[in-house]
Amino acid sequence: MKIGPMRSGPAAAFVAVSTLLAAAGVASAQSATPAAFVCNNGNLEGSVSVYTINPDGSLNFIEKVITGARQSGEPTHPGNNAYSISITPSGRFLATSHATALTTEQITILEVGSDARVSIYATATTPDSPLDLGWINDTTLAVTRTRTSGPNDVIVYRWDEAARTLTEIDRDATPGFTSNLLVSNSRNHVFAPVSPLGGGGSSIVTFAVQPDGTLVESDFIFTDGAYPLGPGLSPDSRHLYAGSGTSSGGSRVTGMAFDDENGALNLLFDSPYPSPGSSPKQCVVSPDGLWVFAGHGSDGTIRIFSRDVATGSLTSTGNLYDVGSQSSLGDMKALRLGDLDLLLFTDKETFDGTPRGTFSAEIMPDGTLRIITERLDGLGISPNDIAVWAGPQTPQCPADWDGSGGIDGDDITAFFADWQAGNADIDGSGGTDGDDITFFFVRWQAGC
Repeated sequence: MKIGPMRSGPAAAFVAVSTLLAAAGVASAQSATPAAFVCNNGNLEGSVSVYTINPDGSLNFIEKVITGARQSGEPTHPGNNAYSISITPSGRFLATSHATALTTEQITILEVGSDARVSIYATATTPDSPLDLGWINDTTLAVTRTRTSGPNDVIVYRWDEAARTLTEIDRDATPGFTSNLLVSNSRNHVFAPVSPLGGGGSSIVTFAVQPDGTLVESDFIFTDGAYPLGPGLSPDSRHLYAGSGTSSGGSRVTGMAFDDENGALNLLFDSPYPSPGSSPKQCVVSPDGLWVFAGHGSDGTIRIFSRDVATGSLTSTGNLYDVGSQSSLGDMKALRLGDLDLLLFTDKETFDGTPRGTFSAEIMPDGTLRIITERLDGLGISPNDIAVWAGPQTPQCPADWDGSGGIDGDDITAFFADWQAGNADIDGSGGTDGDDITFFFVRWQAGC
């Protein structure tokens, strides 16, 4: 049985997943509490550090699990240099890639327990170098094959939990150096940023996920000469933002409009946006969609931009958080925890006189960061990439507007009161209008 992306609705997808798990006789597992998993890119030791996240946004260090280790002078272990990490939508498994300069690299699959602790469940191989990976769904994993010469690819693997195997089901070439990828919020598309090798322009390739998990190119867009590093998608899926690294002057953020129906990308009318920092390498959008955080490589800062949710346009606020010197800033991830919007990020270097570790910060109403936990040591070498898990979520029917647990006339009354106040953006368009009424009533009449 194969499971494709959730295109036939959440109920159908839930039935398909449940059927598969029942057939395999496998019990579901995931962390019962919010958690963060950080992979550590050490030449002598690769590992994953586990943190739980308290309701106030503070972090607890739980454990470090070693994926590979060696003594200085010994041959490289394939489990060293844990470089990228991703968690399945169900929260059951983590995948880490390793960048050890071996011809064939390792992917490590780790199982997540209810206490957030992890254990190595399986290992597999992939061509050098898997600088990024991302779960498309619980059974499909996309991995980059990144090279400075020769073909660069996005490889798709089918994960068989019972057999503990990854099997290649698709391989799609990109037109240049591809070190990042991003799975869309709907999990129907995969973005692959491209830097040209031997000519051409920087670009992003968009792939549509097919029902069997394979990819088909749906769009290709040039990004005005800037290599679109670390792309981040807005929560409403309408806009994509990326850094420029050292390309095109090394101080700009590219903004694009995205259509999740057909996979089309288009440059925003006023893009690119100048950054006061040096070499922006990653963009993360806040859970409320109002702020974009641009992480910078050369000066180790997080620069804060306000976002116009209607147009996608960015404006630098001038606010920043300084993590440290060049290359100190690792990865950033945003999540919502109850009424709290958080940004987690890593400091991966010690040569600037500060310790390594993971931060948690509250995203304040003005977009600034209030540090809650500062550089909590995960005992790993060079904490790099982060995967976050917000905890088990109880899906709420969109038509249960008053949150009563049932659907009745009171939901209509509550919805229209919010709609008249301009607080009923149920379709995620960035504004309250007639489309929200249609969206609400279709679901109310359907009983969900």
